[in-house]
Amino acid sequence: MGVFGCAALLVNLTGASIWYQYAYSRPRVPSLQDGRIYSLNTHGTVVYLTKEEQSHLYFVERMTVGCLACFGITIYLEVKRRKSAN
Repeated sequence: MGVFGCAALLVNLTGASIWYQYAYSRPRVPSLQDGRIYSLNTHGTVVYLTKEEQSHLYFVERMTVGCLACFGITIYLEVKRRKSAN
């Protein structure tokens, strides 16, 4: 049961790390030549990402949601199993 919770936490921390790495290291003006046209707004500071960087960030976010969903389903099934055992 805790595996999905720990995985969600780990993936979420990784996603936050990537998010802030991009927020502090990417240009603040779009560049069509470099493909940096996808905005990332971090507390009012906007930087521009490439399509690959944006896809990477969104993939990690979707993985977090998936792990949290599995964690929630696991908890639900465990509670249901314990109620039926009594």
